Amino acid sequence: MKKEFSAGVIVYKLNEKNERMYLLLLYPRGYWDFAKGKLENQESNIEAAIRELKEETNLEANIDINFEYNLEYFFKDYKGQMVHKHVIFFTGQAISQDVVLSQEHLNFQWANFQDSLKQLTFENAKSALTKAEEFLKTS
Repeated sequence: MKKEFSAGVIVYKLNEKNERMYLLLLYPRGYWDFAKGKLENQESNIEAAIRELKEETNLEANIDINFEYNLEYFFKDYKGQMVHKHVIFFTGQAISQDVVLSQEHLNFQWANFQDSLKQLTFENAKSALTKAEEFLKTS
C-alpha cells in the first residue's frame, strides 16, 4: 500500500471582537478542509506546512510549533489505489489576511469555531480544529 505524508496549517485571524476566525478552503471534490499538502524532497513537516499555506492561499502565518495534531486515514487515489495518508497540522495566526487562492481550490471562508465545525466536511478535520481551539484557549 502506498503511503503519503502531508503537513498543513490550521490558520486563524482575530476579528474585531478578538474572536478567532479560521480559514477553510473548498476543494474541487466538494469538501471543506484546511491548507495542507505533501512533503517534498527532504522538507520538514513545518517547512511543508508553511510552503503549502503560501502556495494555496498566498498567506504567511506565525506558526506555533508547540501544537501538532497528527492524523491518518485511508483513501483511494485517482488510479483507484489505496493510500495510507499521514497528516500533521500546526496552528498559525495569519500575518496578512488577503487570501489569494491557488487553482487547487474553488473558494474560501473565514469562520468562527462553531461555524467552522459545521462547515468542515471530515470528522478528522473537526477533531483537529477542536484540539487546536482547546490549545489556543490555554496558550
